Amino acid sequence: MILHTSIQGSGEPLLFLHTGLQTGNTDFQYQQNFFKDSYKVFAPDLRGTWSVAF
Repeated sequence: MILHTSIQGSGEPLLFLHTGLQTGNTDFQYQQNFFKDSYKVFAPDLRGTWSVAF
């Protein structure tokens, strides 16, 4: 399985996880933009989202 992961910024890691119920890493686009100046932000698309390939 391949998981698409948005990675932005640099610094200490910060992980955003979504519910996987018709949502994706774009749920956190505003938070990612805010925190990317201070953290390395990871937002994976988990199972149940459109960008996960099997």
